[in-house]
Amino acid sequence: MPLSTARGSVFQISSNYRLSTFKNGSFYDIDRGADPDIYIAKIADFYDRKKLTEIINDIY
Repeated sequence: MPLSTARGSVFQISSNYRLSTFKNGSFYDIDRGADPDIYIAKIADFYDRKKLTEIINDIY
């Protein structure tokens, strides 16, 4: 299902259609999600601007 943000970014999500990827000779449903590049261990850190800034700055 194609969607767009208020700023005009376009992206697609799965809906009633099953989307999949082909990897190592098998099909994988993309609804399984993706592994994040950076893990945030504590849920409280999702909303902590100072901690998020530290995490982002440590990337580079």
